[in-house]
Amino acid sequence: MSNTLGPRSEFTAATGLKLPVIGLGTALNTDEEVLKKSLKAALEVGYRLIDTASMYKNEHLIGKMLKEWMDSGKLQREDIFITAKLPPQGNRPSDVRKT
Repeated sequence: MSNTLGPRSEFTAATGLKLPVIGLGTALNTDEEVLKKSLKAALEVGYRLIDTASMYKNEHLIGKMLKEWMDSGKLQREDIFITAKLPPQGNRPSDVRKT
């Protein structure tokens, strides 16, 4: 699948890593059908950054949809960026992994 967002759809970080400029925010989206439709539409037009957080309570739905896309060959893990935020109680280095 080609990226339809255009040539300026990513930037290069100081480390050399190329990151998508545009991403899909998923806050407050816990309805499985609505999230599935919006994520599908975003992926189809080339979005490769998905923003989520444990407090959104939708990470399992996002994971399920991304797994379907990866299993079908439409997407590879190295093509997608997932940003997530830690809750305040999970910010200590010793709590990051379990959070």
